[in-house]
Amino acid sequence: MDVGTLADWVGALGGLLAVSAAYGSWKTSEKVVKLEHKRDRERESAAERRQAEHVTVVGVKCPDAPKGEQFAILVVNGSDAPIYDIRVESQKANKRGDNPPLVLAVLPPGKFVIPTHPEYNWGSVIDQEAAQIKLDIMTKGKAGEMITHVSFVDAASRKWELVRGRELRSAGSDTGEGQ
Repeated sequence: MDVGTLADWVGALGGLLAVSAAYGSWKTSEKVVKLEHKRDRERESAAERRQAEHVTVVGVKCPDAPKGEQFAILVVNGSDAPIYDIRVESQKANKRGDNPPLVLAVLPPGKFVIPTHPEYNWGSVIDQEAAQIKLDIMTKGKAGEMITHVSFVDAASRKWELVRGRELRSAGSDTGEGQ
């Protein structure tokens, strides 16, 4: 029986090592591709969230306002594009009941105060920086939980919500985007 020469054995061993190296290379490249896909998805998600992360809603007190109009909601759109279909659900600062929902069709970039109004529930939208209204931001105790839920649509038509007024979540959309 002929078992081949030393050169045949070295060649066969070299072939097996080449197959093993090719398999290892394939597995490594598969891991790299998965990692790159994950990074791409994270970058896309961060880009989608960028505008929504610049929206803040807090309860405020306007100490210089007339009685019955001292409590307000401050909506800050710190992005460079408007937000749409804003709905703010809140409760009284002492947590003894819900306020009527505040609904706005559009809000440009900026800081806006919407005071309570004894007759119409909510007053006019006031540009806080232009009006220079003195505000006490309510962040402690029961008053810190005045905002209970916020929903809005960003400039790219993605729906967002701020659960408890501070936890940003995608709310999906009619087209299925933004999830």
